[in-house]
Amino acid sequence: MIITKKSLNEFVAKTDTLGGPGSPASVSYWADFKYQPTVTVDTALPPDSAEYFQQMQSLYHEMSGRQMDQKANEFTYFDVDALVNLESPYAFQDPNSRAAHYMRLATPLHTANLNQDSPVLDMGCGWGISSEFLAQLGFNVTAVDINPLFVDLVQRRAKRLGLKINAIESSFDEYQAASFSYDAVLFYECFHHAITPSNLLKNIYSFLKKQGKLILVGEPIQDSWWPSWGLRLDPMSVYCIAKFGWFESGWSESYLINILSDNGFIPAFHNHPDPMIGKFVIAEKRWRLGMEVLVDCIAHDQWWVEDEWLISNRSGDVSTLVINKPQDAKTIIFNIWSFRPVNLDTVIKVDGVEKKVQLQSGENHVSVSCSSIGRLLTCTFVCVAWRPAAILGSDDNRSMGFHLKEIHFD
Repeated sequence: MIITKKSLNEFVAKTDTLGGPGSPASVSYWADFKYQPTVTVDTALPPDSAEYFQQMQSLYHEMSGRQMDQKANEFTYFDVDALVNLESPYAFQDPNSRAAHYMRLATPLHTANLNQDSPVLDMGCGWGISSEFLAQLGFNVTAVDINPLFVDLVQRRAKRLGLKINAIESSFDEYQAASFSYDAVLFYECFHHAITPSNLLKNIYSFLKKQGKLILVGEPIQDSWWPSWGLRLDPMSVYCIAKFGWFESGWSESYLINILSDNGFIPAFHNHPDPMIGKFVIAEKRWRLGMEVLVDCIAHDQWWVEDEWLISNRSGDVSTLVINKPQDAKTIIFNIWSFRPVNLDTVIKVDGVEKKVQLQSGENHVSVSCSSIGRLLTCTFVCVAWRPAAILGSDDNRSMGFHLKEIHFD
């Protein structure tokens, strides 16, 4: 079944006549669905360029018949009074549907390992099932949604249930909070409504504490239609764009990694074997760089990679790594271990800033100013190589310097 701009209204109307999305008749009707756009999107353009964005806006206008206005298009009317006193804001759904939401939320939150009473921002909270779940787990929740009816529902239910939830009406882009306000920011099935996700990530980065976490759950991470990002063309997305005017985008995993990394996050993608849970993302602020990140930042012929260590001086006296600095960082702190029994003279250069140190045997913390340096840091380490076999009498005959465990920013 080929659907075009001309047949969109007919497609939506027939879906509704058959019982709406999810009904057996609609599932059958959608089985061979394919949307054929009139607008041409040039996927060879840089995905963050104004021209590519404009083409996606034109495609949105074609599919929705609307201008981009999320305040109007994201508004959904419902009877708030009818839901305030129910056991769940999703009480009108069957128990299996509600259980699926809890499963999708519980696993990422368990993985994120947040502390009790952590302040958590629930962006795009909708009916409030995610906000209530967070509050029931013991977090202090700020719930944000663009729809004033959702905000009213969440606030009134929180008061009735005695839950620590503060609901605020705002769009993603307009919401502002003080720097370092939250331990975590959750987007549950809503980050794909962000029109400019990179700009949103810049704000989220500033809201999070130094080791805060961004949690993306139930999001469309795929490259079925576009190699980077774009409006999804599956029947459910096309239906929602055409009927409600919702902005239903999606991104490839590689593009999502890039925009998260470019905005100071270290993303970890988790592929849960249960398709009901699926893929979720936990991205930490780049204030601590451990082995799992640093190994991708080194010149491999200059370092030994071993368990939890990067060991310098693999092929001479110089070892380098290139890393992204958090936007607010003023100091870079190297956690270095030396296993040489006497001091190890070392010079550390962070771009134009040079520091000479004597590494003592054991653990060392070396701080170098980086406040005047740009986002990309080139770190160069110079020290004399030594061999454990010659000095310690071990059977390790490698040429080495020091052991780098992790990097912190302050």
